[in-house]
Amino acid sequence: MHQEVNCISHKAALDDYYQFMTTENHIDIILNKSNRKEAIKLEQEKDFNKQIIIILFDIARTLSRQRLGFRGPTSQNEFIELLAKETRNIIAKEIKEANIYSVSADTTPDISHQDRLAVCVRYVNSQGKAVERLLEMEKGTDKTGLGTASQIINILESNLLNPGLISFQSYDFASNMSGKYNGAHVKLSELVGHKITFIPCQAHRLNTFLEHSCDASSIIGNTIDTLESLYVFFSSSNKRYGLLHEKISKIENALQLRNLSKTRWTARAESVKAVWNSLEAVIESLDEIHSLNKCFDKATRSKALGIRKQILSFDFIVSLSFLKNIMYKLKFLTETLEAKDLCIIDAITVIDSTMKMLTDINSDDHTMNNFIDSAKEFANLLGTDPEADFKNHHRKRLAPKRYDSNATTQAEFTMHLFYRKEFKMVLNTLLKLTNDNLRSCVSSIQPLFTLFSQPFNKSNISLDNVKKSISLFPPSSIGASLLDFDLVQTELEILFSMLQEDKTSFNSLMEKAEEVKHILPCANQICRLALTSPVTVASNERSFSKLKLIKTHLRSTMADERLNSLVVLGVEKDIVDQLDMNKIAHKWSTLKNRRIQI
Repeated sequence: MHQEVNCISHKAALDDYYQFMTTENHIDIILNKSNRKEAIKLEQEKDFNKQIIIILFDIARTLSRQRLGFRGPTSQNEFIELLAKETRNIIAKEIKEANIYSVSADTTPDISHQDRLAVCVRYVNSQGKAVERLLEMEKGTDKTGLGTASQIINILESNLLNPGLISFQSYDFASNMSGKYNGAHVKLSELVGHKITFIPCQAHRLNTFLEHSCDASSIIGNTIDTLESLYVFFSSSNKRYGLLHEKISKIENALQLRNLSKTRWTARAESVKAVWNSLEAVIESLDEIHSLNKCFDKATRSKALGIRKQILSFDFIVSLSFLKNIMYKLKFLTETLEAKDLCIIDAITVIDSTMKMLTDINSDDHTMNNFIDSAKEFANLLGTDPEADFKNHHRKRLAPKRYDSNATTQAEFTMHLFYRKEFKMVLNTLLKLTNDNLRSCVSSIQPLFTLFSQPFNKSNISLDNVKKSISLFPPSSIGASLLDFDLVQTELEILFSMLQEDKTSFNSLMEKAEEVKHILPCANQICRLALTSPVTVASNERSFSKLKLIKTHLRSTMADERLNSLVVLGVEKDIVDQLDMNKIAHKWSTLKNRRIQI
């Protein structure tokens, strides 16, 4: 055998076999130079074609993320759809790694008067950070609670996500979403097969409570109406707006008038502040409009005079002073609630702190008197006599003599007492509605809230709290280790003891839980559950802003699938920027037989 291997003929045979298996040494390739040139040319064409396709994908990506219009053939739809599909695949992959997630949904009409349902997901990524992503924005097919819940499940399953791993859900205050018996949150739990904790959008509720509170006082309600009339009067005419803009530009720290939006939650505070800072310019503009007979018609001049009288009334001035202080506190609260990385536990703490601040104002007559006194000084500067105006509009009503003829027994009636009463009606309504909402919200996540209430205390880590907290996990996500309640309790106690005394926020606790998740995995999972809880549907609202930029009057006939993909690409820019164009180009080439090869 050894001789056979070393023999000359055997070596020659092996050499011939090697030459045969090396295709570039085949006789037809060696002898036919044109074949070799064709093969090289084909490879060069493939590489060139691939680079062109990558460039086209990159152009499509840039136009999509910048929400710019496309021009060209319908083949661009393939590019848009592939980019959006790859973006959703990355989101779905991260959700699967997180194991549990939350859903939020909201609807809005688009430019063609079709309802659009935006479904967002919230999860904790591999770095321990809360992430909120837009998954789909589809045409709303059924606005009932059951219809919306069914569509949400269809969207999740189409992206290969397991609805059984939903831990929380959040929607706005609409009855079809938040209804006690037939709302989407009830129907989603029924369809999934386990109770999914429902956390109403806190920003929507705060906005609704503020509306109800302003309606509790007639003078505050009238002030809101006057602000709206003022904005409409100037914004509906370029001529009037230009006159006001010229005068405002001469005032330091002056702001342009803002609309009192019913959907944009911080707009009202900005509108109040703008009028307060620019009130003198507004009055001058109204005076000028009223006096310029040749420039403005009679109806306009009469309207200007009417608005001027309204904003120079002491009721308006003192209400504006009060609203400026209260609404900016609520604006700060709303902006805090809209943060993506905020969990419901911290949100409840922030809301509670703000309500305590407002409670202090409500119970402090001295602070309210200061609002009124500062408004009196400002009114005097504007030429309004607060005392005379008050007596003219709010004279003391005496009881008929047949009921009480003794004037000394009549109730005290002063300016400060009257306005304090009006302000208290607003604050009492706001505090009652918000505190009732807080109690309801806390009750839905009571175990977690008790567990992670600040300052962190080991006494909160009772076995009962641990059991109830674990019950908030989706049943299919609970592993054997989480069912060992004593183990979970011990891990949480160790985690709390690791936290430094100056680190008292939930984010600090979460960071520590991520550091030690390899030795305290159960404690880490409980922290992740708390951070998965949503606070608002602000991410859905932000996606609607992108929708208005994409589907415009010039692009009102856009197909639903294309619109859905473009919105996803416009919202999730950070993922879109990291897409692998080589990978996507290869997928494009394998979708069907192409005339070009890459």
